[in-house]
Amino acid sequence: MLRIKNKFDLLITLLLVLCSGTVIFSQIFYREFLFLFLIIATFYVIRNKKINLFNIIILLGIFVFLLCNYLLSPAGDIFGYVALMVKFLTVFFILNFSDFDKLLKYYVYIIAVMCVVSIPFYLYGIVFSDSVRTILPSQDVWGHLLKVTPVYNYQDYLMQRNNGMYWEPGAFQAFINVAILVNFKIINTNKKKLILFIIFFITLVTTFSTTGYLVFFLILLAQLQSIQKYKLTKKSLITIGMLFLLIMVFLLIALKSGVILDKFNPNSNTYASYVRRDYDLKVAIELMQKRPYVGWGFNNTDMYNGYNFSGSSNSLLTMASQLGAFSIIFYFLFYAYKLKLIFKNKVETFIYFICLLILFSSENLIFQPIFIAPLFYSYRNLSFTHKRLLNC
Repeated sequence: MLRIKNKFDLLITLLLVLCSGTVIFSQIFYREFLFLFLIIATFYVIRNKKINLFNIIILLGIFVFLLCNYLLSPAGDIFGYVALMVKFLTVFFILNFSDFDKLLKYYVYIIAVMCVVSIPFYLYGIVFSDSVRTILPSQDVWGHLLKVTPVYNYQDYLMQRNNGMYWEPGAFQAFINVAILVNFKIINTNKKKLILFIIFFITLVTTFSTTGYLVFFLILLAQLQSIQKYKLTKKSLITIGMLFLLIMVFLLIALKSGVILDKFNPNSNTYASYVRRDYDLKVAIELMQKRPYVGWGFNNTDMYNGYNFSGSSNSLLTMASQLGAFSIIFYFLFYAYKLKLIFKNKVETFIYFICLLILFSSENLIFQPIFIAPLFYSYRNLSFTHKRLLNC
């Protein structure tokens, strides 16, 4: 049985995941769950007295920047700015007053449950797609036409890819890949680690996400690189061999399925994904060039007037076009600094930084609470410190 404190840690981790992009909790009922999340997170302040002064300075700096940007930008969304501040404040509370070790473990288990639950719904959608289209009504959720259930969402036009609880497979894979990385780093039992890895790997394959496959491949490369630091024992050689074999199988699946090559084939169903991202890139760069310093304002959809869409999937360039080019520069310089604190190995840090750039440039993830969390990392957060996370 979980003790009261552990139950609270589990609840806060669950909310952290659910408010980081799931359709029902962070889109349909965005405002309600965001402020509920803040209220519950404030209990960490009541229960604890220690505060990281450096993180307070970071938080105040972000708030001042957002306030100045709102005053200088032409038509920023006031609620958008407030909601963004609430996200930063909530994550600040959690990271300062929680046992981060437990939060990471709970994150892995929660994503594993989401993966297991998604598989039968995914298979049902493939086999009985007509039934799904008949039973579930379609609804427009932030520009995505979806058939929504509490635990799984179907895309109205394409059911051959696993969405999980997110708006599209490309978003689901991001959280799976984070779980894969954390599973490699903090789960102690090899048997449990293997079972979790198999669950994540199978689910990742069903997303048929080019970005997901690429990030997964880079995570495996980082693991191979980290193994090289140790004496090559029989056990480590077996591990390297298994990872190498997995990479080969993974590449074979990716090439055989056409998930990568079809993105560039005009006759393919998935070609639209490539076209959309190419258009996102061009529009975002054009908007950024028009107002490079302070941007157009956060959540300012008016800036897309004259373009054939109302939002971009490239959260890197969206941030630059809405908040100014300097915002993205400072944000990622600081992000890189925090990753260097978490992963001491320079090569590993670089690989994970590239992974983040890839994820952020393909999905609207940059301001999701899960991805804000590293900004408030400090040595005090991790009970297992460098011996387990930084040097493995």
